[in-house]
Amino acid sequence: MKRVLLLVFLFFAICGVTSANTFQKCLAGKVETITMDTITVANRVYKFTSKTSFRAHEKRGRSLYDVKIAKSDIMPGQYVVVMAQASTALQIIVERWRQ
Repeated sequence: MKRVLLLVFLFFAICGVTSANTFQKCLAGKVETITMDTITVANRVYKFTSKTSFRAHEKRGRSLYDVKIAKSDIMPGQYVVVMAQASTALQIIVERWRQ
């Protein structure tokens, strides 16, 4: 019985440690400002890193396509989805099909 309790305790302890640092949030809104290293969406500022990816969802006919874009393709006023961890942007998706 003690072994079972120990195994259950260790399982939850390990799961808690591994998942504690992976909290991500998703925010959708219009770009207010964009600089070389930050983007402001809905009054929140996110920093870019070398690992931040920039994508766009485009509509062609009846289908939506996910295409890679450059940071310079993002303009103020565009509708975007920001995937972030704390204040660091992991992925920026421009919703071009909404324009």
